[in-house]
Amino acid sequence: MLKYLDLLEKAEVISILSQQARGNKIMHKPDKIYLGNTNYYYALPFQKEEAGTVRETFFESQLSVKHQLRLPPAGDFLVDDTYVFEVGGRNKTTAQLKGGDSAFLAVDDIENGIHRTIPLWLFGFLY
Repeated sequence: MLKYLDLLEKAEVISILSQQARGNKIMHKPDKIYLGNTNYYYALPFQKEEAGTVRETFFESQLSVKHQLRLPPAGDFLVDDTYVFEVGGRNKTTAQLKGGDSAFLAVDDIENGIHRTIPLWLFGFLY
C-alpha cells in the first residue's frame, strides 16, 4: 500500500505530509494525505466538500512547489522548518497560534491581512 501511495504522489494525484524529514518516505506511514489539486474534490463523488480540507489542499499545493512542508506538533503546516501556519476560515483567531513570532494564520474569506493573519488567496501568487 505504501508503494502505491508513493506512486500516486509521484504522479501528483495525491500529496503526502508527515512529521519526519523527507528521507525514505516509502517506509513510513503518512500522517496526512491531500489530493493533488483542489479541483479533484469537485470532480469526485464525495457527499460534500469540506471547506477546511479544500483550504489546506490549496495552501499545500501552492507552497510545496518551492518550500519543504511538514506536519508540526501544533498547527497545520511547518514551512521550511521555520514557520508554522494554521489554515482556516474567517473566524480563525490568533489565540489558536502556537509557535511564537514564527506562527501565522492563513485565513480564507478575508481581503486584507493584519498582524500575523494573511489572506489565503495571497498564497496563490507563490506558485
